Amino acid sequence: MGAYGGHERGWSLVGARLSRVSDMKAASKHHDDEVISRIVGSDVAIIIELEHIENPGAQTDNLRVTHVARCEDSSWRVFHRHADPLMETNIPGDKAQ
Repeated sequence: MGAYGGHERGWSLVGARLSRVSDMKAASKHHDDEVISRIVGSDVAIIIELEHIENPGAQTDNLRVTHVARCEDSSWRVFHRHADPLMETNIPGDKAQ
């Protein structure tokens, strides 16, 4: 799990990192998140979206996000999330941004 770089292994280390990051982001709010694609099967789903997270006193985080979920006992549970910063396309001559 690479929140703010690096990685951890084992719940004691991952859990501690998640707690630190959630404390840092407690006042942040999502706004205008956009679902780009959704593929839903009977027991597995993939959702691709752009997340926009307002951070008080700092710039907005714009992320490309992939969630993978599975249906367990009639409830959907996310078991994988990948997010990275959304960057502007900068290919010379490319008009699509």
